[in-house]
Amino acid sequence: MTRIRRYAIAVGSVALAAGVLFALMRDRPATVAAPSPLAAPSATPAPVTPAPVAPTPARSATPAAAATPRRSAPPAVRAHQWPDDRTPFGDAVKQVQAWADAGDTRAAIELTSQLSTCTPYGLRATEASDESDRQYIMNDLTDDQLTKAQRETRRANTMQRINENAKRRADCAALPRDLVAHWLDPLDRAAQSGDTYAMREYARLAMAEYDGVAAVVADVDEAITRRDKARAYLDEAVRLGDTSALVALAGAYAESATINLYAVDAARAHAYAYAALQAAELTAMERDRMTWLLNRSARALDASALAQAEAEGRRLYARCCSGR
Repeated sequence: MTRIRRYAIAVGSVALAAGVLFALMRDRPATVAAPSPLAAPSATPAPVTPAPVAPTPARSATPAAAATPRRSAPPAVRAHQWPDDRTPFGDAVKQVQAWADAGDTRAAIELTSQLSTCTPYGLRATEASDESDRQYIMNDLTDDQLTKAQRETRRANTMQRINENAKRRADCAALPRDLVAHWLDPLDRAAQSGDTYAMREYARLAMAEYDGVAAVVADVDEAITRRDKARAYLDEAVRLGDTSALVALAGAYAESATINLYAVDAARAHAYAYAALQAAELTAMERDRMTWLLNRSARALDASALAQAEAEGRRLYARCCSGR
């Protein structure tokens, strides 16, 4: 067998494996996630009142295993803000981690948000930003419409961003590896406490690292675990009356440039978008996004399927939010 033929077979095997993995990511049945409201029985569940924030246990090296959020009635804790810019990043992380471990749910959410910039995906994002910024500077050099002063100002602003990215990478490298490896843990615990914003943030961030075939191949079991937990959190947030979770689920069923939490399903995307648009408290951005998605998904449905999806949307809204 020639070297070229052996290489072609190897490449073909990798491509086949990648296809199987993406199919698994999209279609493998969830083993721990709560069933989707679209697939649930038609009976209306008893309303559940969201509980206040639970004390956050000390961070463990092992990610929390529970996929279904738990709720309790803990004492109220004061929310803290991220330390100001004068605080070194490592010191700020330690302080916010202490607040999170003491039961401050918002601190836990912010801690995960900051640590996400130190993950391999976060670091790749800053490197891509730097490359784009360098090209931006080079393009300005030949832009005759810019004055010298404008060019210098734009270059200074762009270099500031590049330098900030370099500093963050250095700060990230100085953090304990275990802390960065388990960056999702604080957010996961906040979601388990019953905080619906944390549930939605977990669903948004959990799959972010899986931005390509190589990332999925490298950690497929963890990817599936996160996917199933994200599904459970979004379903629970809807059950607790969080209308923004309807928005998130509409997006989860719509076509996406990244890995979806669910297989693309125009009818379900339409139903969730239709349900979300019944809520008065949507932000203007959410309303615009749901209107756009509703119009796009409608084009993929015939009259009968469209009527069924809208009826399902009304049921979803009634079960989620009509009694609030």
